[in-house]
Order: sequence, then C-alpha cells, then structure tokens
Amino acid sequence: MRNWFCASMLLLLPAVAIAADAPPDWAYPVAPANFQPPPDNGQPKHVAGSTKTFTEKDINDSTNPPDWFPDEHPPMPQLVAHGKAPVVHACDQCHLTTGRGHPESGNLAGLPAGYIQEQIAEFRNGSRKSSLAGRSANMIMFASALTDEEVKEAAQYFASIKPAVWNKVVETTTVPKTYVGEGNMRFASEGNAKEPIGRRIIKADADRGKNVLYSVFADRPKHLDPVQSYTSDEAVFTRQVYEPPLQYHYLKRPYELIPLTAEAIPAPRLVTSWAQYERWYGGYTPRSVSFLPWSVQGFFQNGGAAAAQ
Repeated sequence: MRNWFCASMLLLLPAVAIAADAPPDWAYPVAPANFQPPPDNGQPKHVAGSTKTFTEKDINDSTNPPDWFPDEHPPMPQLVAHGKAPVVHACDQCHLTTGRGHPESGNLAGLPAGYIQEQIAEFRNGSRKSSLAGRSANMIMFASALTDEEVKEAAQYFASIKPAVWNKVVETTTVPKTYVGEGNMRFASEGNAKEPIGRRIIKADADRGKNVLYSVFADRPKHLDPVQSYTSDEAVFTRQVYEPPLQYHYLKRPYELIPLTAEAIPAPRLVTSWAQYERWYGGYTPRSVSFLPWSVQGFFQNGGAAAAQ
C-alpha cells in the first residue's frame, strides 16, 4: 500500500454537502389563499424619518416606486428607479434604493458588481431557481428581458453602496404574534400578543420601523466551522462572532466550497516523507492534524499508513 499523508485544513471539512431537504415553511412564508390586503383609503402614507408622503397607488407603482430617502443614496440608473416597462419592475421596488431589500428580497448593498451580473445571467439561462417552484419566476422573467449593459449599470449602482447593519438579531423563546400577508411577507399582528418561536427564525417589522430577526439558540454551540453549521440554527450567531474563511456556494447542488475571507480554497498536498514535510512546514505540527493519536514525525518513521493499523 502506498504510504501517504495529506496535510491540509480540508481534512476537517467535508468535500461536499448533501443536498438539503425541502425548506421549512417559516423560511418561505406564503400568504393564505384568501388573504385580502386592507382597502386603499386614498390617504397619504408616511415613513418614520422621511418628509415624503405617498399614496397606496404610488407605493404599488412597479415602474416608479417611492423614494422615501432621496438624499441617502447615489443617483439611480433607469433600471433601478423605473425598471423597463412593460415587463421589468424597478429594482428598488423590492431591493430598495439602498439595496438592502425587503425580507423576501436579497440584500445587494456592497456586493461585487460581477457577482450581481453573474446571478442575473444564471436566472436568464435557467441555472438559478428557487427551492420552491414559482418563487423565482419574476427574476427569471426580468432577467430574460434585460440587456447586459442594463444589468451592468444596476449592478455597479448596488455595488457602490456601502453595506450597513440592517437587521437586529434577537434571541428569544417567544416572539410578537405575526401573520403572512401581502408580498408573502411577515407582519406583526395588532396588539402585543406573543407566541412561541419554536424552531423558527422569523424576520418581522415587529418593532414598527425596525428589521428584527428573531431566533432561538436552544443547543450549546457544537462548532465554529461554518460548513458544519450551514444547516443548523447556530450559523446566524457564529457569523456575528467571526467571519469564516470558507463558505458554500449554496446555489449549486451538491453544495460547493468557495472562499469567503480566504483568498483561495486550500489545496491538499501529498506528503510521502518526513523530509518533504519539513521542507514545506519547517517541522511544525499544524493544528489541523493535532487530533492524530501519534506525532507527525512518528507517522513517517513508523511506516506511515501502516502505523495506523
């Protein structure tokens, strides 16, 4: 048997992840089939901190949505502010002028322009689809009606916006009672009623004007490895403690590891002798192999893989 030893951080990480099951209901809320939004009373609407007023009709205009804070963002390209009639809605209707987005829409602020362009191309060619049928239908339709230059202008706009804290995370066992309504978004019910959070993660405007992400951390932390935490309820907390080096490309199946803060995916090295190990690592025993029940040097001196028998 050929003796070999692979010294790499990848020893601690799975090569691929198993495709996820159907997402939980709380992650993709759907308004009841009989839901009816309150009737438009024609009165002007207000938003805290803004001097602007708009009617319900103004707010629902998909090619000219309201700009509540025109002084808080750079000039918007045509596509962002007004879309491309009659098919494409204005980007800021869902992603907002700041790019931070409604709860059902992605946060685009500060993302690389090339990444945004790539995702639109993925929608266009059918490679990117929602886990639930129909959830990505609008973006697929919009992407198919746009030119590369139009997408580039919008992507550069959102990439130019500095990211900011948009959500407040609250760990709790009870949350304000909510309902799923217009736009498949979750809204706080009237009054101060509470309900158990269970095993859900809920994002709601329960504090009237603030984005609040409610979660429960019922178990002790098992690890800080974002790969192992990917499908657990702890990632939302560990991501606030540190920025991991690697992440999953969660749009691919099976999931693929890609760099996050790391410059590249660590490459495994085939080590066949102690002398070769010393040349590469200077005799240092990395933490990534310290779990072995024998020393690295002894591993080679005693016959490598045979020592493990």
